[in-house]
Order: sequence, then C-alpha cells, then structure tokens
Amino acid sequence: MIPNAKKRQSLTRRVVREGLLFSVALTFALVVSKHGNWAVSYLWGAFLSLFSLISLMVVLPRLLHPKAPQIATFLLTLLLFFKLPFYGVCLFLAIHAPGFSAFALLGGAVIVPVLIGLDAIKTLLPEHQPQPKPVQEAVSTDLQHSIQRLQQLKAELSGERG
Repeated sequence: MIPNAKKRQSLTRRVVREGLLFSVALTFALVVSKHGNWAVSYLWGAFLSLFSLISLMVVLPRLLHPKAPQIATFLLTLLLFFKLPFYGVCLFLAIHAPGFSAFALLGGAVIVPVLIGLDAIKTLLPEHQPQPKPVQEAVSTDLQHSIQRLQQLKAELSGERG
C-alpha cells in the first residue's frame, strides 16, 4: 500500500471537486460579464491542470499497483510517452485560437497548485493541528489497559493450574 494513500486520495478528490466548482463558477462569471474569450481560455487551462492531477494521482498509482494486470506496463508507457505531446498540442491549439487570452489560460493552469498550497496552509493553522492528550490521561489509560491484561493473564494461569 502506498504510504498516506488515503490522505492523498482525499486531497485529490477535494482538489478535483473544488477545482471543478471554482472553474465552473469563474467561467460562468466571465461569460455573464461578456468575457467569453477569457472564459474559454481559463477553462482550457483548468482542464489541463485538472487532467494532469488526475493522471498523476489517480491513474498512475493504479497502473503501478503490484496486482495490476500485465497490460498496465504498456498503458503506463503510453501515458508517460503521450502526456507531454498532449499538453503541447493542447497549448498550441489554445494559443492559436482566435481571441485567446494567455493570462486566463495561466490562471486556469495554476488552479491545482493553488488549491494544494491552500490546503497545505490550512493544515498548518492551529485549529487543524491534532490536540495531544494530557500526559496524565494517557498514562492512566495505558495503566488501566496493563492492569486489565495482567488480570486476564492471571485468570488464564490459574485456570491452567486448576
């Protein structure tokens, strides 16, 4: 199992969900404010950013899993070999589209790194830090468990001796 896989998976889901919601909302706001070219450019960048996250954090671990089928190696090779040309073609098409806005594309492309950075900052805030149990409480709990285990062992030993 990949270390911290559950935490990373939940982070991936959160970033994809929040990225999609934010991108749709901002695109809608740009369309309503009659900046359709900016909306398309932003949406294009957000698509590339979210696609990159999904391919790295969802598809790649599944292909590298020890129990993955034999074709997984071939699929992994295809994914890694065609990812860069795919980005190149997408950016080429976006840049040569009429009315393209490079700044809006950049705004969409940085959505995933920004959301991951905000999540990291959020975990550093004091209210999100795990609160340690007081030492007295931890010792008393451990002592109670030890006493219960000793009593169980004593009962087992006395049962064996008759």
